[in-house]
Amino acid sequence: WEKEGGGRGTTGKDGCDGGGDSVFGRAVLEPDQELAFARGPSVLDGDDGNGNESSALVLTHDIFTNDIAYLDIYFDAMALPPRLLPLLPLFCASLTQMPTARRGFVELTEAIGAKTGGLGFSHSLYTHAEEGGRTRLLVGGGLKCMASGVASALALMKEALVEGKLDDRERFAQMVQETRTKLESGVANSGHSYAMTRLLAQRSLDGYIKEATRGVSYLDFIRSNLTPRVEGGGEEVVVVIKDATGSTSTSNNNNNNNSDGNSNK
Repeated sequence: WEKEGGGRGTTGKDGCDGGGDSVFGRAVLEPDQELAFARGPSVLDGDDGNGNESSALVLTHDIFTNDIAYLDIYFDAMALPPRLLPLLPLFCASLTQMPTARRGFVELTEAIGAKTGGLGFSHSLYTHAEEGGRTRLLVGGGLKCMASGVASALALMKEALVEGKLDDRERFAQMVQETRTKLESGVANSGHSYAMTRLLAQRSLDGYIKEATRGVSYLDFIRSNLTPRVEGGGEEVVVVIKDATGSTSTSNNNNNNNSDGNSNK
């Protein structure tokens, strides 16, 4: 540290190198300039940034990123029934690991690699201190791409979100097996973490959701519920996937009609 008016290695008034009179000390104590605040995140509520009305809350951060655009979107998932919580991680993974109405799984993977620097979906939990510690479960999508390719990258994200064909039985069975193997390895190598997650599930909603989507309860669900059904193949796999999307179909009556005569969707 170099003290103003002195040489290197001098000591500030507080007895520490780089004290209150040092360049470093002044940088810490002095308030940021308005220009620094201007570089921080800003909120556009009711506006999508182009003057169009929007009901979404948009948070922008206009900083230098070497012409790379980053986007994170979140959907409120608090209305999800508790019985479907264990299917949430697999559902998020399925959005980019299964075919869409336009292209197969391999084509989708190649398109993501060609048009983006990464595209994926996952669930996350947030606790708001200002809202009495209320927990919110969100499903989020992350995307990064060159600024010149934002339009095509967003179109690809939309395709994965709304045009996914979650009926690839073989691929879904493979995802279930991969998830089970990863969880079993985690329990063997980090059993203390799973034990802690199990204990915290009794203390809060946040802990309960984590246990249901990544803890021992999740592993039990994979072992006792999903594995036997996907190993059976056929309609059982479709039923599991439809459960995650809210379908009312059952394995014994997939083609039954509703009371109003319309087929299940």
